[in-house]
Amino acid sequence: MPTLPNPTFPLLASRCTRCVDVVGGTEHQMNDFTKLFALAWIALTPTLTGCFRPHLTHPIEIEVFDAISREPVAGAEITHGAATGKFERSLRERATTDASGLAKMESIRMVNDAWWQLSRSDARDAQCGPLYEGVGLSQMPREFERVEITDTTVPLRHHTRYRAPLWPKIEFVFDLPNGFRGLLVWNAVAVDAAADSGWLPPDELRSARFECDALFRASLRPDAAGVVAHPTSVGGVPGFEPHGWKTGFGTILRLNGAPVFQVEATDTLVTRRVVEAPVASPRVGAPSTKLNIEETPCDPSVVRAWQLRAWHAMGAPRSYAGMQERWPEIWFIGSLDELRAWLAANDLHGLDVGFGHRVDPNDAAAQRVYAAHKLRPLLPIAKAPSSAPMWSVVRTKHAHP
Repeated sequence: MPTLPNPTFPLLASRCTRCVDVVGGTEHQMNDFTKLFALAWIALTPTLTGCFRPHLTHPIEIEVFDAISREPVAGAEITHGAATGKFERSLRERATTDASGLAKMESIRMVNDAWWQLSRSDARDAQCGPLYEGVGLSQMPREFERVEITDTTVPLRHHTRYRAPLWPKIEFVFDLPNGFRGLLVWNAVAVDAAADSGWLPPDELRSARFECDALFRASLRPDAAGVVAHPTSVGGVPGFEPHGWKTGFGTILRLNGAPVFQVEATDTLVTRRVVEAPVASPRVGAPSTKLNIEETPCDPSVVRAWQLRAWHAMGAPRSYAGMQERWPEIWFIGSLDELRAWLAANDLHGLDVGFGHRVDPNDAAAQRVYAAHKLRPLLPIAKAPSSAPMWSVVRTKHAHP
């Protein structure tokens, strides 16, 4: 048998009656069990690496401060997690800050999709900030500031410290002018707005961030091009991110003061409602009625907010002049007939990207997912944040548009 150079696992010879392990030029005959183990290792290694994700943890300290007042936050809850393989639970780490706003915890490394979220431990639902995305090997968010520790009394293992801003929950409302039709684009501009620019709640409302059932609502109007844009940093504090920015869901759209019904990009063009129908021959003891889902085609004349999604087609270009790294959220405001006319005018056709139903080749509005290199050049680009919003406080238990 020829000798292979520098093997890293037992060699399997397909034409020989024995299997050998070459170590330092010495052959060792392997028994049947070892051969079976070697075969299983080679066969399963590619599969296991896709099902189980190795990771490391590293001890860190995090100083949590109030993004509005800049003061330390005692009792802030830090939640940190990452997805794993098919057969493992998601990784999760939690910590609560002490009286000085400091918490010690383990950070998850060697993953590529870790996330972080800060909240007040006594108001997790109302006073929680955005989900921060981990980046790089450390999987620490860009919004967390690294702090150099010179205190020799601090153990060496805790010399990795970050300052993290705790933003309150901020909900956006887009007030569209009377008769608004066409594209509505929600963008983020990577600038630092001044603390007195109006992008922070006014002084008389700020105490609401200590309440358990209150959140801030910011009402904005799009510009003439249909763009609404917010800064990513305010007063030198990064991480300003309204609720729903990453998904577009949870944002309230109002036209002429009335809420506009939003249709997700992958929803079908039908209206569903649950109706009660009698059972023809009910069994003894069984209910005499049943619940059915009734589907009716969407009224093509009703004005709705149709969510549009950009999708990178295989081989399509990924760079567009002036566009930011994060994609904007996009809606078309109008009736179904108006949407179809706009799609036809811009030669846009829906893509079949596996959302549970096939695309109708004869109706570009049936599934509103389009090639990014065709949709994104049609979008207006925000170069600066919108005008300062109007602020208010709503109670989460009784909030309504």
